[in-house]
Amino acid sequence: MNIFDLRGPEFLALYTGLLALGIVVAGLVRRQLRGPASDVDVPALRLQPLDVAVLAEGDQHALRTALAGLAQRELITVDASTRKMRARGRPAGVAQAEERVHVLMGDIGKTFEQLASDAGHVVEPSRRRLHALGLLVADAERWKLRLVPVIVLGIVLAIGLHKINIGKDRGRPVGNLTALCWVTGAAMAFMVIKAPYRSRRGDAALNFLRSRNMGLRQTVVAKPSRVAPDDLSLAVALYGASVLQTGPLVSLRQALRPAPSNDSSSGNSSCSSGGGCGGGCGGGGCGGCGS
Repeated sequence: MNIFDLRGPEFLALYTGLLALGIVVAGLVRRQLRGPASDVDVPALRLQPLDVAVLAEGDQHALRTALAGLAQRELITVDASTRKMRARGRPAGVAQAEERVHVLMGDIGKTFEQLASDAGHVVEPSRRRLHALGLLVADAERWKLRLVPVIVLGIVLAIGLHKINIGKDRGRPVGNLTALCWVTGAAMAFMVIKAPYRSRRGDAALNFLRSRNMGLRQTVVAKPSRVAPDDLSLAVALYGASVLQTGPLVSLRQALRPAPSNDSSSGNSSCSSGGGCGGGCGGGGCGGCGS
């Protein structure tokens, strides 16, 4: 039987089933391409602050991590009104990544966006290490995570478009099917744009760290002055800038938020809302990651 000879309601039911099946198949194949979800001995990996930040949210999150560590060590000053950060002192005994950010910042003052545009080399070593540990999807595999939904859902979309042409030729209404085709296209776009960069092994490591360090999160929220710089960086990496709710680092949270939009009616404005601050893994009691 030719499926294109089905009546409208019957074909809509068939197409809806094909769309749901296509999404499931694409998801399952993508899951397999991300590698096995094997157990990970996270403490043995000895991840550093920027490693965890890159794993959690990517490059800019790692830059925020370094800035949080520097701020806790009082090696930068923050002007909340201009969102500019300036280096101060000498970064002795800090991680190499934080030292590089300190040098990059200088004493003239830079916004987070200015730092981010020049700081690609700071996170590159962490990214390479995470790839070597199998916590990030290999570049050679990630393009497949985008291609699979395009192929699978593209077949479904082609069936729908062909039926639309047939319906138009026969003078039949095709509005409902057209809407479903738009849904199919949106699902394809979402899967292409949101292609995961962590492997399943990386997800397991990140989930372990977040569940293990809930106590650290509460301490940073309540009494950040009692937290060592590396541990504060860990909390920011795992839970974002929302942990910086009290103390002097609130001004850093302001500076790390997205720049306010230009508004001629408001003139110069202070920090806008939104955005988060990332951090890494402190030098706590699990060999680099965890507390």
